[in-house]
Amino acid sequence: MRPVVDATVAAPDEPPGYLLYLLPAGQDKEVVLEVHGTVPTDHDLATWLSTRAAVTLTASREGSAGTFPVTVNFAHIVLARTAPHTITRHVTF
Repeated sequence: MRPVVDATVAAPDEPPGYLLYLLPAGQDKEVVLEVHGTVPTDHDLATWLSTRAAVTLTASREGSAGTFPVTVNFAHIVLARTAPHTITRHVTF
């Protein structure tokens, strides 16, 4: 059984804390999420990838005030990394 991780620790009105770059298997472009809460460590990301975890995070749309939970199935992710939240997102894998 794959682990399910709830990483939705975020205050309701806090701005995004980091960007989460995900490269789904079979894709050539990454998905970028604006995520609220504590930045996962490299060890967290490695564990989620190696255990193929389903992880629930708090995300928001660029320029939007509202947040929503999003669950990422790391069984389908081949690369994952975080970056500081910035206004521009021109970094790719």
